[in-house]
Amino acid sequence: MSFPAREREMETPAGPMLLAVEAVPEAQAVIAEAARLARRSRADVLVLSVRERDYVRGFAWDVHQPGEIAATISDALYELQRVGVPARGVMRTARSGRVADEIVYAAHKYHVSEIVMGATRRSWLGRFFFGSVSPRVLRLADLPVVIVRGPDRNDSHDRAPSGSPRGARGPARA
Repeated sequence: MSFPAREREMETPAGPMLLAVEAVPEAQAVIAEAARLARRSRADVLVLSVRERDYVRGFAWDVHQPGEIAATISDALYELQRVGVPARGVMRTARSGRVADEIVYAAHKYHVSEIVMGATRRSWLGRFFFGSVSPRVLRLADLPVVIVRGPDRNDSHDRAPSGSPRGARGPARA
């Protein structure tokens, strides 16, 4: 059965888009970019947030509180649905250091067509101590991965360079 060209344009891609979000302020830029991509490709969005859990000698604790993660997913769903993008949310749990593995696993489990996620810019020392999820997802995934760069973590909105007396007190007055 053949479809007219107009109906073919309305078809969605092979699967939904996976949006991996984290409870950080930079998530808004990632959500906005995912909404733009989803509208352009007419794709549904699966919002995923991975709850990172540490285990030591029989004790377990979460790096972020589950309520904080649920709020992040809820905020992303609200923003996506507000602009007309169908979305649903999923929260998964992974051992500390295994977040990238869980993102790729979820992508395969839910048969997504691409992964959209954010990346914060860190120094080499920051990457050494805290690791980085997005490069690991790029290495592990056999799907297209869209990385949305966030601002530097040490960005300042002051007009004067940080550390200057004027920057600490605000702009100079005449």
